[in-house]
Amino acid sequence: MTPQLTRLARFLAVGASGVVVNEGILILLTKLGVLLSVSSLFAIELSILGNFALNNAWTWSDRRTGTLGHRLLKYHLVAGFTSFCVNWTLLIFLTRFFGVDYRISNLIGIAAATVLNYILNHKWTFKKHPTGEDSVWEPPDREELKQLLVVRGISPGWSVTLLVLLALALVLRVVAMAGMPLLPEEAYYWMYSQHPSLSYFDHPPMVAWLIWFGTQLFGDTEFGVRAGIALMMLASSVVMYVFGRMWFGREAALSAAALLIILPVYFGTGLIATMDSALLFFWLVCLLGTSVALKQGRAWGWYLAGFGLGGALLSKYTGIFLGLGALLSVLGHAPWRRHLRSVHPYAATVLAFVMFSPVLVWNHEHEWASFKFQFVNRFADETIGIGTVASFALWQLAIATPLVLIGLVWVCARTLLNLRRLLMPRWWLALCFSLPLLMVMSYKSLKDDVHLNWTLPAYLSVMPAVAQLTLMLWRRWAKKKMGGLSWQRVGLVTVAGCLMLNVLAMAYLLVLQPRMGWIPTLRPWRELAAAVQTVDVRLKKETGREPLIIGTDKYRIASVLAFYRTPMEGDVRASDFTTSGWILGSDGLGYPYWTTKDQWIGGDCIVVDDDQNDIKEFASRFNTYEAAGELTLNQRTYYIYIGHGLRN
Repeated sequence: MTPQLTRLARFLAVGASGVVVNEGILILLTKLGVLLSVSSLFAIELSILGNFALNNAWTWSDRRTGTLGHRLLKYHLVAGFTSFCVNWTLLIFLTRFFGVDYRISNLIGIAAATVLNYILNHKWTFKKHPTGEDSVWEPPDREELKQLLVVRGISPGWSVTLLVLLALALVLRVVAMAGMPLLPEEAYYWMYSQHPSLSYFDHPPMVAWLIWFGTQLFGDTEFGVRAGIALMMLASSVVMYVFGRMWFGREAALSAAALLIILPVYFGTGLIATMDSALLFFWLVCLLGTSVALKQGRAWGWYLAGFGLGGALLSKYTGIFLGLGALLSVLGHAPWRRHLRSVHPYAATVLAFVMFSPVLVWNHEHEWASFKFQFVNRFADETIGIGTVASFALWQLAIATPLVLIGLVWVCARTLLNLRRLLMPRWWLALCFSLPLLMVMSYKSLKDDVHLNWTLPAYLSVMPAVAQLTLMLWRRWAKKKMGGLSWQRVGLVTVAGCLMLNVLAMAYLLVLQPRMGWIPTLRPWRELAAAVQTVDVRLKKETGREPLIIGTDKYRIASVLAFYRTPMEGDVRASDFTTSGWILGSDGLGYPYWTTKDQWIGGDCIVVDDDQNDIKEFASRFNTYEAAGELTLNQRTYYIYIGHGLRN
């Protein structure tokens, strides 16, 4: 990467931190009652000061001429001009005259001011000393930009085709983030964010924090729920590139980073609001930190690895395999064993433990309920089933695609045929962070279903290795034919096919799903919420009290009703008056931890179920019980009943 591109990348990274400061201060002051026009000025000023400190110390560290005060004055003049004339003006204009949400208007203003801000600071604030060269900034030319994306062995025509498909898929994914109804699982995790806690019954709290962050920026909307998750997946590609380049070179690293965006399952992970995107990000951070510590001998790498391990554990319990991978890496490679005599790996472990401690505290206070649910109950089945093994194999094929799986098998085969290759640090590290998770999940598949997303992290460490091997084979066998196609074309067609699948999937979700309804979990939930809200309003007028909404299954109906009724409720939070079937004697996952049954005894309830026979059976739970309506959504009928006097 050229110096100009490096400087631009640093400026954008600093700007991203300034966006967080700007948006955070703006939202905080606005929610405290400060006028929007005033709170935005404070937010801009604080972000200017923070950005100057980082740009002065990092982005333009080689151009610090004159005194600090002089540079600060010039930077403030530039940033003040661009921020107040562009950012602030667009914020007020879009909000007041076009009704755009103030948080989105602020982001548009920041983006518009960024380019002008960079040019003026480069040419004036941090102008190169007269004796130096290149005192006038010029934008990167086409060749410099192409250098970032060129991989030897791939023709320009194929490169353009793949880039167009990738850009189209990403644009459609952003549109789907806003236009696709929430899955019940996403709405359930949104309920996490509505009930702040150290941890939760079925998962650690990271997904709740990400959803809270997104909804603070974009409101309780589908886009707000998914925004933080999408950012984590994009950040994962960046970390993958840095990790891959350390061990396997630029081209393999770039290919591996692209795979995280291209492979359909990983692409979908960036769309759906679950904890997997955070797990992947922190998994890669831990990999990068471990690599810095072991390959470069830098002590701070261990602390980065500890931070990644702690973040992964706060995302999903699967993160424990990171600690195992790091331990196996150090023990299995003799030159790395010297790190066991250093204090830094142990201090990093303590850091991860401290980060994970909220989950431990929550479990201690709730009789280790989450650990029992995840580790005891799910491994209790002793029956071996061929069907679960077959489904596990098919899931791995879906995750990695045949080409990547063939590459992984090839890597393992080459390693076994030449054990000296296993002693190479990069191969050993890649396998230590991959095989343990795959082996445990393979064992679990003998007795129970293994979900599609459970093995996603296992492929991260080997992606650069597979990418390097694939690129090598492309060049070696470029002229060898297989079924009329070169090996190179097989790979390119696979990548193009994945991108086309992503594009078609997004097009279906946006255009056909609302009409066809083939995916049952993506129903028009807003219509069901509106029907329930109509009954809710009528019941409140009759009784003068806010009724409890009960979705009779574990979490699905209750979660979507709570989310989609939120903008319909004016004086109360819908999430505080919604629960699942546990209160009627069924299972409820995390819902029993968010309310108590005693506070609702004798109260009025609205019961919603998609099984008419089941919903009638709850009559014994109330003093009086009557039908209030029904609604058919995509060939599924939902029944709404009113219950007066909930019994213990």
